[in-house]
Amino acid sequence: SNAPLGHTALLLLTRWLPPPSQGLYDGPLDCFKSLVAEGALLRGAGPTLVGYAVTGAIGFGFVEVFGRGLRGAAGPGNALLYGSPILALATVGATAALSIALCPFEAVRVKAVKTGRPAREVLADTLSGESGVLGLYEGIAPILLKEVPFVVTKFVVFDGVFRWLTGFGRHLSLIH
Repeated sequence: SNAPLGHTALLLLTRWLPPPSQGLYDGPLDCFKSLVAEGALLRGAGPTLVGYAVTGAIGFGFVEVFGRGLRGAAGPGNALLYGSPILALATVGATAALSIALCPFEAVRVKAVKTGRPAREVLADTLSGESGVLGLYEGIAPILLKEVPFVVTKFVVFDGVFRWLTGFGRHLSLIH
């Protein structure tokens, strides 16, 4: 996630109102200039960095673990024939699991950017609030709707391009 652009978009979504209403900003450029002037361009970048670092570090491993399980369940022949759908399904499972890990970090980031408060304060207030730990998962649906299609597409396209460039799997067409 690109923190400055993400912050600009988030503030526009929460504080900008299109004409004839008067919002806090006149548009994206005005919002960006305001963030620079306030020195708030990287506000909430800490939770974003940690959240995506954690999910990025274990993401490929999760896809591999889910993929091995699915290929084992499908059997050797079906695993070769249906490699892309199995990869897509493994990626859905891995991304859903990783989104559960990412969600608290994104919740803190969004609240820190929206309120202008430090991430530590936002985290403490959220945990001590009425919803407690569940308050960190209020945004799970949008994260899933954003992350799952993106990551599945990335893995399947990469796999398809790899197969095309290397010729891997061309012999499978003789089976049909």
